[in-house]
Amino acid sequence: MEYFDRTGCSILAFLLAGGLVAQTTWIRTYGGMATNEGTCVRALPGDGAIVCGSTGAFGNGSSDAYILHLDGDGEPWRTGVFGGPGVDQARGLAVDDDGGCWVVGFTNSSGAGGYDGKLIRLDPTGELLVQRDIGSAAWEFLQAVAMTADGGAFAVGRTYATSGGDADIWLVRVDPAGSTLWQALYGGAFDDDGLAVVATTDGGCVVAGSRGTTEGPTDAVVVRYDAAGGVLWERIIATDGNDVAAGIASTADGGFVLSGTSGADPAQAALLLGRLDPAGDLLWWHPIGFFADWGGGEVCERPDGGFVMAAWTEAFGAGGRDMYVLRTNANGDFESGSTFGGSELDVALSVDLVPGGGFFLTGSTKSFGPGPQAIMVVRTDTNGTTASQEVVEFSDPLSIRTHGAAHVLPVHPVPVGRAGILYVGPRSGYAPTIIVDVHGRSVFRVVLPAGTDPLQLPGLAPGVYVIQMEDEGRTRSRRIVVE
Repeated sequence: MEYFDRTGCSILAFLLAGGLVAQTTWIRTYGGMATNEGTCVRALPGDGAIVCGSTGAFGNGSSDAYILHLDGDGEPWRTGVFGGPGVDQARGLAVDDDGGCWVVGFTNSSGAGGYDGKLIRLDPTGELLVQRDIGSAAWEFLQAVAMTADGGAFAVGRTYATSGGDADIWLVRVDPAGSTLWQALYGGAFDDDGLAVVATTDGGCVVAGSRGTTEGPTDAVVVRYDAAGGVLWERIIATDGNDVAAGIASTADGGFVLSGTSGADPAQAALLLGRLDPAGDLLWWHPIGFFADWGGGEVCERPDGGFVMAAWTEAFGAGGRDMYVLRTNANGDFESGSTFGGSELDVALSVDLVPGGGFFLTGSTKSFGPGPQAIMVVRTDTNGTTASQEVVEFSDPLSIRTHGAAHVLPVHPVPVGRAGILYVGPRSGYAPTIIVDVHGRSVFRVVLPAGTDPLQLPGLAPGVYVIQMEDEGRTRSRRIVVE
């Protein structure tokens, strides 16, 4: 386990700054020199945020669950990777009033077989409280999580442990220690998937996702459960194309707002936004979008009763797909929309309200960052805009906390002199190698041959660095100290 605190102030001071909310906006990327993806963002009590997703740039395997704690300016004060030698991804998270969180995803590094659901619980300082795999010999995936009043959680996704072999929506209720209290399945003869969940005041929850059909396209589905896992009601939104509910949120009147993607126009996908009353009756729903494909993510109700939605669009922006934040009034009528991105593919999946006003938005970008794809986080004002389109790129030089059997790069001696000799490896073939400082800036690059030939340092300033090597399709790293 490695730990590094990125700020000079104490975490306690950060957590106590709940009432001091800076009115600021920014666009930033995070990750290393491989594929990174942001899947969910939640505001922290005060002025910061937690982001989860995955990274192939560092950690224990081809992909690891990646969790970042950010301050109000987007500076990481703690990051960590979780996983083993295979594929591990974080897909959803929920934050409690103290800043602790539940994170869910999936893994094939461990568990009962194939892919299994992954549960992680962190305390307000980011320390690990629970890490558990849950599943069967069939494949299971967890996609979203909601906190319960007792500190436990509802986690939802899909399982292939069904009699027909197709996936069913899979809902799991766990206690604060991560132990399973009950599980529930919902589905038919075709693939079904749970993508979002929100807890309700009666101790139950509402799940949103997609349902397979005989005709082929999927329908958007919303299911309400009681505290024991019984179904209270279900609602379907169906057009001639694929319809998916990717987000669900409670509204102030006790009802719900859902978001996602609609295939109402067979020629192109549109955004889906709908509203249900407490009994599940559909008050309205709108397909939103024109001229090109759109894709919808999460949704939140704003303090003024309107809605904000994370999405992507190909209709306009800088090129390719662009992150999109949609604002509507309480009836779902368009108010404003803003794009963020570059000439490549940029998508937004998750949105949350900043306590002092504005929104956090996260997803992934191929237009910016140190590698082929980076996590992108945007902090907007209440209009969904930023004061500048400048993108600040942050390359995480090390996994601050590595949970699992890490691929550690053998390096000696440590500490080492400014122009000293490092023995790195062994390597099986030519291995691209970089040294980065604690701000993620590359200070030295070289391709090392196979074997254990030493590396002559170029005369680095004293301090802490990370040396990172690509070898046989995996990334290995090690923190070094230069004297």
